[in-house]
Amino acid sequence: PDRAHLKRFAENVAMAGRGTCLSKRLRKRTWLAIGIFICTGAVAGGILTPLLNNRWLFNISFWLSWFALAAASLSIMFIDPADPAVGMDSEPEIGKPWCDMCKASVRLDSKHCWECNKCIGHFDHHCPWLSSCIGVKNYRRFFISVCSLLVNLSTVLCAAVTILAQNVDALCLASSFQTWACLPKDVITGLLIAILAVYTPLWCLDFTLAMFHCYICYKGLTTYEYLRGSRKLVIPEETESDLERSREVSKDSTEIA
Repeated sequence: PDRAHLKRFAENVAMAGRGTCLSKRLRKRTWLAIGIFICTGAVAGGILTPLLNNRWLFNISFWLSWFALAAASLSIMFIDPADPAVGMDSEPEIGKPWCDMCKASVRLDSKHCWECNKCIGHFDHHCPWLSSCIGVKNYRRFFISVCSLLVNLSTVLCAAVTILAQNVDALCLASSFQTWACLPKDVITGLLIAILAVYTPLWCLDFTLAMFHCYICYKGLTTYEYLRGSRKLVIPEETESDLERSREVSKDSTEIA
């Protein structure tokens, strides 16, 4: 690992094991995501809602997806995705990988994350926007957050396009907020164009992410498996003959020692 990984490792050594992402310092991209989330709520409540005729439909769609995104993201950040064996006093087990960093026999589909400094059960990927790894314990919540964000951004873009397609002057006069009636049409139009310029790329990125995870779910893969070009890992069940062979190997190893 390079110096950046070593620095992150040193920061997380004391917290290695079963800590959540909230037990350590959040990354800059996480704070950026929180800022965008709050600003989106301000844009919806302060700019788009006053200029819309059909406010109920917009408010229901936007705020339901906004709160769903908040709930799913917070639950991801509060859940520890570590392999169940991490943090437990365990010995090496035959048929299971041994992690020297976590000092535990972990699942076959677990992977040690250098960002979180622990093995993640059914590792999918490390999400820098949430400062947390995504695994078997929180993947469903991650998928819900991606879909909620897509609905949220779609609502914002549809509202901005609808307002631009209508008579802005008439909307400003009909608005219950006196501020909009005092502002020139060009200023309001510029704000709406700025909203489209900022949120359209975000929508494209999130749409791509949602379609990608729909695809890998259909294929039964994780992001890590897809990037490595590997097939879905099938964990075989141990039979009595397998256990007997394991005992023989263990016995032979003891006699040799």
